[in-house]
Amino acid sequence: MKSLISKLIRAGLSTAEAELYVFIYNNPYHSVADACLHLKQSKSSIYRAFDELKNKNLIRSSHQSWKQSLTVNSLNTLIQQLKNQNRRDRYLINYFKSLEIGKQFHVGEKDVYIEELDEQETYEKYIDLSEMKWDSLIAFVNWEDFNNENRNLIPLEKQFVKNRLKHGSSAFVSIAKYGPYTQEITDCDKLDVTQNRKSKRSKLPMYKPFLVNAFQGNDYVHIWDLNKTGEIISTFIHSPVIANFYKDLIYSNIV
Repeated sequence: MKSLISKLIRAGLSTAEAELYVFIYNNPYHSVADACLHLKQSKSSIYRAFDELKNKNLIRSSHQSWKQSLTVNSLNTLIQQLKNQNRRDRYLINYFKSLEIGKQFHVGEKDVYIEELDEQETYEKYIDLSEMKWDSLIAFVNWEDFNNENRNLIPLEKQFVKNRLKHGSSAFVSIAKYGPYTQEITDCDKLDVTQNRKSKRSKLPMYKPFLVNAFQGNDYVHIWDLNKTGEIISTFIHSPVIANFYKDLIYSNIV
């Protein structure tokens, strides 16, 4: 259990909290008083740890008195906290990176924001974008390259469509390559029942992996690609100049 204690500490618990959690884990239905007898921490430290674990929803009591008959709760609360912390850390890292990258661009704008995202971050950003307020999605896509025997983006697109329909938004999609995966994406199991999606063959076919999302109503652009090992990478940009360029490009292929 030393390994569990060390990992709980790495997850943000104090030494006293980690030791008390493991004690209760190994000795269910014991009390805080029992823990004071067995742990090397001071009584005040253990009681503070008890209050913290209770506040974090990591322990519970089946007795009327909170300090007796203790058992551990699911670690899902801690897992979610770690996920949220990871997102916050990733946001800060990407934000600081964007400041450095933005220095290389001289487009006459004061507000240029650039994020470089790996595959999981790309998925998360795609869903985040689907929940934002915008009038219509304007997309230039090559879906075939982003689906294979190891990766299926259909569930991701279904979630995107659900969120879009919930907000009453439309979609105008310029398809640069046709195939079975494209058919699955554009049909999406008839999920898009309001027919707010207009898909049209592109006048400019793209033979490399390529997917661009722009939005009528803001200046965000999300550009997908594949790296040398076949993993999805993407760049998320906030820039009126770049957004207007892609909107004009995509509209010219749809209208």
